[in-house]
Amino acid sequence: MTKLYSLSALLFALVIGTIHGVAQPVVSATIEANNVKAQANTAGLLFNNIGLGSGAFIAPKGPGGPSSIYASTLWIGGLDNGGNLHMAAQTYRQAGNDFHSGPIDQLAGTPVNSVAFDSLWRITKADYLSARQGVWTDNLRRWPVSYTTANGTYKLAPFHDANNDGKMDVSGGLEYPIFPGDEALFFVYNDKTLHGETSGSQLGVEVAGFMYQLKSATNEYLNNTVFVDYYITNKSSNAYYDVLAGIWTDFDLGNYADDRIGSDSARNMYYAYNGDDNDEGVIGYGTTPAAMCVMFINQPMYATMGYGSDFSVIGNPMLAEQYYGYTRGIWKDGSPLTYGGNGYNTGSRTRYTLSGNPCANTGWTEQNSGVGAGDRRMLGSVNLDTLLPGGVKKISLAYLWSRAATGGAKGSLCKMFDQADSLINWTNNNPPLSVKNPATETVKIYPNPATSAVTIETEEENIKVSLFDISGREVLLSTQKTIDISGLTKGIYVVRGTAGTTYISQKILVQ
Repeated sequence: MTKLYSLSALLFALVIGTIHGVAQPVVSATIEANNVKAQANTAGLLFNNIGLGSGAFIAPKGPGGPSSIYASTLWIGGLDNGGNLHMAAQTYRQAGNDFHSGPIDQLAGTPVNSVAFDSLWRITKADYLSARQGVWTDNLRRWPVSYTTANGTYKLAPFHDANNDGKMDVSGGLEYPIFPGDEALFFVYNDKTLHGETSGSQLGVEVAGFMYQLKSATNEYLNNTVFVDYYITNKSSNAYYDVLAGIWTDFDLGNYADDRIGSDSARNMYYAYNGDDNDEGVIGYGTTPAAMCVMFINQPMYATMGYGSDFSVIGNPMLAEQYYGYTRGIWKDGSPLTYGGNGYNTGSRTRYTLSGNPCANTGWTEQNSGVGAGDRRMLGSVNLDTLLPGGVKKISLAYLWSRAATGGAKGSLCKMFDQADSLINWTNNNPPLSVKNPATETVKIYPNPATSAVTIETEEENIKVSLFDISGREVLLSTQKTIDISGLTKGIYVVRGTAGTTYISQKILVQ
């Protein structure tokens, strides 16, 4: 049963689910500051209207408009000191949830079960301006700056605390919420619950963050983008190693039955586009089908996997080990992702599925492999390495939608690649996104062009980089500042990885 509530100009949907063996409300909220109407739900499910059973990434926004995504969620897994896997993931909640609304009381190690956290918190630029003028709004009154348990009071949603009293009082115009974008939703959830999706062991992580939008008078790509920031905090007493986080997306570009997918390690993204020039049906885009991508902004993309709606060895994961394997580029039976065809026992090992360029018709693509269009799910992952007790990891994402006026499906795909480049350049030069500028600002790689070796110039000592060829295949891994490239063939390569906490992504030319 679905109920609708009006609160602070938001539409909330209350749908009954089951958590901890009891009914838990699932609350939904939307943002639409730009050309996209995007919905989030409590406990981590994005871009899905649970009550209607439909996608909720509506672009362009408008009544009954097509959705380009059916659902998107976070996966995270890692090994404890004993080598035991802990895994939390989510798809459609059809088998239960691995996540629960609200924070974790770190001292007690238990979730804070309160109806106050069966919520999402909307905030806008207008709210910020009101706060600076000393005027309260409904959104400001609801802003969850802290929560209290028997063990104390803890900070939650960020705000400027002018007098350091732990409370937000905007009446003086000196205190205000801190958030990215022109309109945002703040969320918080955790995995301290029975893992009905993966049957995996709990990690004890708290996930807080924002889904947000910017509105631009000049940049079309910003008006067609939804950003998401995740802050993952280890609230357990366990240290976790080989930690990988995945962003899973069920692309439904209007009509879900004729989609294709691919990944681009140079652009740090995976994407979907229409399989033909007519996206049929009442839910389709018609003769100008759209394309869209999921881009990692602050972390190098470690692997991508794509699969259809079946239960074969290259289909839907069912167990914790299979979900974790997908974040590592490994199929359900333990076979690695391989280059070509459907990625199963087809060639050399790779971590990036369908890494060719369908716009240029080069490399490994679904068309070149004879794979038919259909209903597609995709996962892109990042390697978080180690997550110690109390440690925090951040993942920043951009969901970019593109649609060309002409050129059919390929026209939209090529436009998306161009707009992805513009978005990358924009995020590199706009710190208000709260994203650390990439290492091209602070780390030099020289000489470029190079013939025998390149050097990474940085004060950091902990270097971990990979070199990728233009097809997206990893050809070299290095932990040294000076990298021997004498064995590489001539061409363009992408150096991607980290120097300490600084993200590196730079092209080099090998001559």
